[in-house]
Amino acid sequence: MKFLVIRFSSLGDIIMTTAFLKALKDKYKNAQIYYATKSEFAEILEHQPFIDGLFALKKNMSITSFAKEFANDRFDCVFDLHKNPRSIALSYLVKTKEIKRVNKHILYRQKLIHERLFWFIKDRTTNYNIDDQLALITDDFKDKKPVLYVKKADITLKNPAVGIAPGAKWKTKIWPKEHFRHLIDMIVNNLGYDVFIFGSKDELDIANYIKKGYKNVMNFAGELSIQETAEHMAHCSLVISNDSALMHLAVALDIPVVALFGPTVKEFGFYPKGKSVVLEKKDLSCRPCSLHGSDNCPIGTHQCMKDITPDEVFESIKYLLEVKNDE
Repeated sequence: MKFLVIRFSSLGDIIMTTAFLKALKDKYKNAQIYYATKSEFAEILEHQPFIDGLFALKKNMSITSFAKEFANDRFDCVFDLHKNPRSIALSYLVKTKEIKRVNKHILYRQKLIHERLFWFIKDRTTNYNIDDQLALITDDFKDKKPVLYVKKADITLKNPAVGIAPGAKWKTKIWPKEHFRHLIDMIVNNLGYDVFIFGSKDELDIANYIKKGYKNVMNFAGELSIQETAEHMAHCSLVISNDSALMHLAVALDIPVVALFGPTVKEFGFYPKGKSVVLEKKDLSCRPCSLHGSDNCPIGTHQCMKDITPDEVFESIKYLLEVKNDE
């Protein structure tokens, strides 16, 4: 059998689809699985054992031009895990016997934000977007989580390391940089761990602020590719992250995660699976305020993130490290 899986973006969403990909390969062991995504995200999937081939959509490339790359392929099924205009168009342009699309619960998510407008929409019966993807091929969602296989970077550690991912695509999802710096101080002085900071070039300012003055804090922000980030993160005993792609990367690498959630909530379906602790302020009536976050807090307080204290995060770190050491 031959399958095509489509998910163009974004990085975190693509990482989450690996749970589906592995389950698909486990169910159809001799099947060929191909994946269509944007070229900038293909790197993280290139060497995964459950993918037999990648189709990379280049920048400014039209879907009709992209579809020509599939001219010699015929699929038994196309799994559209993106369900946006481009993925729908591609699924109709390739040769396939069947098309299956994920349920994205669009109106239900809007109900969580604007309940008065969407009060008539029924609640979803699944807890995770991953489960909605898995539902296309199985009814067994138990213990299925994102997974990535990577080789550890060739570096020598003097001490065990904790990873920190202080950035996010949207500003309202970012924990205050002063909190991160306070947290690093507690980690370095009380736990004796080294700290790895991960992020893109866009997050270099906050990473430099957090790193300043600490000898045993290594700042990799803006220096590593997606694949290299995974290879370095694989050394970490634990990762602290905002609700971001790097949070999902840590989960896929089977690293315990302390996740910080503000404008987004569990019911959206993006919570981390695996060994994780999610910290959030559930009693705030303004949550959730948007599906993916925004550049500015709608009420100007950013209380959902500011009120998560470094002490709370540090206690969660100690708890997860104790659990890890007991395994």
